[in-house]
Amino acid sequence: MNQRIALDRFANLSQERVKLELEWERFVSGISERPAIRPLMYESWQRCQEQSIHPLSNRTAITLSREEIEAFWQGDSLQRILKPLLLKLKDASMDSGHLVTFCNAAGDIVHLDGDLSLMLKAEDMNFVLGSSWAENRAGTNAIGTSLVTGSPVQVFAAEHFCQEVQKWTCSAAPIRDPATRDILGVFNLTGLWRVYHPHSLSAVISARQTVESCLRNQLEQERFRLTERFSQLVSSVVGSPFLVLDRGGKVINASNMLYEQGWIDNQQNLIGAPPNVRVERAGSDRRQAADDSRFFAGRL
Repeated sequence: MNQRIALDRFANLSQERVKLELEWERFVSGISERPAIRPLMYESWQRCQEQSIHPLSNRTAITLSREEIEAFWQGDSLQRILKPLLLKLKDASMDSGHLVTFCNAAGDIVHLDGDLSLMLKAEDMNFVLGSSWAENRAGTNAIGTSLVTGSPVQVFAAEHFCQEVQKWTCSAAPIRDPATRDILGVFNLTGLWRVYHPHSLSAVISARQTVESCLRNQLEQERFRLTERFSQLVSSVVGSPFLVLDRGGKVINASNMLYEQGWIDNQQNLIGAPPNVRVERAGSDRRQAADDSRFFAGRL
């Protein structure tokens, strides 16, 4: 079975929950050093202990104010892509008993929507706007653990390290910038443990794939503009070598001499810095990349 999925769809949820609670009790009490749980969860539990997360902690911290959340959405160019997807996830989650959340790259909740009664229940563990679900604050959970591993993950019941969260199940998938490979945020679905289904992980993975596909299209457009700019530079300054990099530092185009002298490898990475090179960079911000007139062009 895929280790990212907590249980298969035929599992007896009540029995699995009891088994996990016993393993958790034995682990936190020191009786068992190697619990019979998924390796992914065991590694997370170990990190929680190393970071002195208290297993009986019942409320994570609030780390963002309303004003900071508003500033996040006002300043993030992803919102045009994210908003329709979050509404789509909400429509599906209302029937399946899940809350829809989106977190920033630090694991702070910046969007929370779903059934009001479920949101009120989630307040018991401070699952609210502005709260931090980073693993080093809230223990093992899908949001925080997906950020640590960089991969989608599902967490069921007592796989959560903190006891208060063990009433819940959650599935999360981080979004990566295709240029820089930095994590930009996390899609998450959270519900009470009885509504567990592997499909919730598929849903957040699908949302992530949609966003990353849009970002790849944007990146290709940026690279096309950079290539056009390169052609203009080469034609306007005869005999002067040029180098053009995208936001992630990949070589988009370069003068032949830089390839011939071994400054660029087979993966289009710049190796070191050729002598006397001045690189004008627009920065790695997606919001600037499409319109910045400097086009990441460097001239020897």
